[in-house]
Amino acid sequence: MTDKENTAIHFVNEQALEVLLNLLANEPDATARKKLIHRIDQIRNRQREEAAANLQDRTGFLVDLSSSLAAVIAERSSADSDNDINQILKELRDLVGQIDDLVHSEISDPDGI
Repeated sequence: MTDKENTAIHFVNEQALEVLLNLLANEPDATARKKLIHRIDQIRNRQREEAAANLQDRTGFLVDLSSSLAAVIAERSSADSDNDINQILKELRDLVGQIDDLVHSEISDPDGI
């Protein structure tokens, strides 16, 4: 699933939660409230599962990226020129930046909700 699709699904789920919470706040019937609470829990659980799957995808991407970078470094390990060394350092900085972005996104929204 693309990021756009994930964002759209997340938005729809958020809207559904908002509607259900409003209904819950105004529902006098205990049985109806229990059903609403159950539905809210289902949506939240699905969001957590989707967030976990997205994290696994991103982690897999970083593992692949790390492997590729290790291969590039091994390939260039005999590099003597400053340009080759600078290129390796640039690639390492890019990798660190991607890992940093991933960690910050998980810290700011660990459940993806």
